[in-house]
Amino acid sequence: MRSIPRLVLALQLLLFAMPAHVPGPASGPGQTRVLPIEVPSTISDEARAFLENAEWTKEPTSDFDAYRSSFDAQMEQLQEAAQRKFSPATGWDQFGGARVLVVTPTTYDRKNDDKAVLFFHGGGYVLGSAERYLALAAPLAHQMKLRVFSVDYPLAPESPYPLAIDHCVPVVKEMVERYPKGLAIIGDSAGGGLVLSVLLKAEGQGIQMPVAVALMSPWVDLSDNGDSYHTLAGKDPALLNYQVLEPFARAYAGKTPLIDPGVSPVYATYPAEFPVTFIQTGTRDLLLSNCCRLHQKLRQQKIHASLSVHEGMWHGFYLYPATPERERAQREVAEFVRDSLGVK
Repeated sequence: MRSIPRLVLALQLLLFAMPAHVPGPASGPGQTRVLPIEVPSTISDEARAFLENAEWTKEPTSDFDAYRSSFDAQMEQLQEAAQRKFSPATGWDQFGGARVLVVTPTTYDRKNDDKAVLFFHGGGYVLGSAERYLALAAPLAHQMKLRVFSVDYPLAPESPYPLAIDHCVPVVKEMVERYPKGLAIIGDSAGGGLVLSVLLKAEGQGIQMPVAVALMSPWVDLSDNGDSYHTLAGKDPALLNYQVLEPFARAYAGKTPLIDPGVSPVYATYPAEFPVTFIQTGTRDLLLSNCCRLHQKLRQQKIHASLSVHEGMWHGFYLYPATPERERAQREVAEFVRDSLGVK
């Protein structure tokens, strides 16, 4: 068994950083159980190679400080790689009192100055930052040909629900005032759930909605409800099972029930004026049911929503590793945003 390259380990940490390693020939007392991932025959050779060369072990834990240190050290390498490949101009600004990383791609056209994208990063509400998630913001900005404003929001457990939401609502308010007919919002994983919670609270305050929303594997039910939490347990190399996610859910929710609509927006009621929404997932994504149920909820409430399910793909496949599926996923999100905003 070949060892997993350091870069792959770093990429696994991007979404819900849990312990991952390739163990020795045998597992001794106290070691976590190795779970080989079944490899579908219907995916690209690159994706198959990734799964065939990986064995994943994870344990539920609440020791987030240790993971943050490891995460930041490895994500710095990915951030630098994105900067080298796409060469975006980056700089910090403030919107609604929040710190925002402004990413301007080399493909940017000043004819689109009236359009922009707000980006909420993933990390299970506990990990990540706008700077570290340049690994996703940079390629999306490059393909959308638009400026991306990536929000640094406060993380749990230090800042539990609803502090991140309250932090981001003023950002949306200022952004829609600046781009009244040309704002889209993208969120990945926990960032996708945060997008919905922020917009629902903003709408309740009479704040104008953006034009479009794109959600990449959004985490919208922090409870263990949903078929894929059970049927896909052990099938998703990024998340593995709900028991791995639960400490993140509890850290974010604090004393609020996990099925509260503010914490888990799949249970919320959506206004008729909610933006057109695009949802992306995969058939191996542990959050597949999150995405399907959200799509059903939006359609039932007469909101224009579309769902794209990628064959054989796991949570966060749009981010790692380098596969044709990743490129297609990033491209379809970029095309959705460009079409929705009428990018020239």
